[in-house]
Amino acid sequence: MARRGLARLVAAEGDLELVGQCADGIEAIAAIRRERPDLLLLDVQMPGKDGFEVLAALTPQERPVTIFVTAFDAHALQAFDVHAVDYVLKPVQPERFAAAVAQARIRALLGAVVPTSRYLERFLLRSTGAVSVIPVRDVRWIEADGDYVRLHAAGAPELMRATLHSLEERLDPRMFARVHRSCMVRLDEVREVRGAAGGDGTVVLRDGAELPLSRTYRERLLAALDLKQ
Repeated sequence: MARRGLARLVAAEGDLELVGQCADGIEAIAAIRRERPDLLLLDVQMPGKDGFEVLAALTPQERPVTIFVTAFDAHALQAFDVHAVDYVLKPVQPERFAAAVAQARIRALLGAVVPTSRYLERFLLRSTGAVSVIPVRDVRWIEADGDYVRLHAAGAPELMRATLHSLEERLDPRMFARVHRSCMVRLDEVREVRGAAGGDGTVVLRDGAELPLSRTYRERLLAALDLKQ
C-alpha cells in the first residue's frame, strides 16, 4: 500500500519516471545496480536488509540521491550521516513529497560540480516534537558525558546521544582535533597551547575557556594546528 501511494506521488511529478519497486533490501540492491536510478526512495525497516544496510552495500558511485520515506522518526540523524537529501515521515503528504523531490533535484545538480563531503556537516538534536539543527562550524568544542556528548556552541551546551569516539571518526580532522579522552576542539578556536612537551597541559580557546590537554594528543594537536597555517 505504501509503495502504491509513493508511485502515485512519483507519477504526479512530471519529470520523474518510476523504474522499479522492491519489497526488501536485497531486492533493492540488485535493482539499484541494474537500473542505475538517479533518485532512491528508501524505507528504514525492511526484510532482508534495512535501508542503511542497503546504502552500505553500495559503492559511492552506485548510490543514488536518496530520500528516506519511513514511519520511524528515530533515525533522522543516521540518515543525514549517510548524506540522505531528506527524511520524510509516513503518511506522506503530497506537498511534503514535492518539497523533498525539489531538494533532490538541487542535490543532483550540485553533485555534478561539488563532491559530497564524507564528514558531518550538521548535528541533529532530538527533543519532544522537534529536531534542532546545529551546523558543525558553529560548535567550539565537544565534551564527553557518558553515552552522550555536550556540544558547546552559542548559548547553553546542547546534549546529544553519541560518543566522543564516534564523532571523532565522523568530523573533518582539518576542523576538529581530540585533546583529551573527555573532549575535542575546533582548531579555529584554539588561542594557546600550554604545558611542557611530553606532559599534560591546557588548551586555551578564544573565549578564554581552558580545556585539559593530554600528552597522548599533544603532538597530534600541534601537527593539526601547523597544517592550518
